[in-house]
Amino acid sequence: MPHSSNIGVKRLKVKQLQEELENRGIMTNEKENRAGMIEILENEIAKEMQTKKIEEKSDICKSNSNVSAFPLLCGWALKHNQKYGKKGSGKRIAPQVIALLERFFLDGNVHKNRRMNGHNMRDKLVEKQENGELAQDIEIPEVTSINNWTARFVAKSKKDLSEQAIAGF
Repeated sequence: MPHSSNIGVKRLKVKQLQEELENRGIMTNEKENRAGMIEILENEIAKEMQTKKIEEKSDICKSNSNVSAFPLLCGWALKHNQKYGKKGSGKRIAPQVIALLERFFLDGNVHKNRRMNGHNMRDKLVEKQENGELAQDIEIPEVTSINNWTARFVAKSKKDLSEQAIAGF
């Protein structure tokens, strides 16, 4: 069991043990052996730790009972106040951009030498917007958004192809 100053009780010398016991108000006779003093000191430290734990628990209970204001607004747990189901309520890729991305992707599937990554697709979209094929007010997505869209589209197209193959049997 550790000493109150983080020193092992068993590592203390006889004089240090006697001083520690005297500090705690325990009188020992000079003939007391070291092992006996260690046992007495360990028991005393254990009692002190128990009383500290009990005091801490009572302090916590006292501080909790004096709560004057609940930190959340009234009605925070009601069903109509919940904010679930709002996932994906941010920006959306414009349908015209999605159509172009699908065309780029499918063209890459048909002709392997025309495959594009996210950077190339974005560059092509910017080029089409500058040429006037795509409206100026349409926002062109970032490369990461295009890559995420491509990953979702790949999964969707594989699933569709699998369903068509099963339906063909």
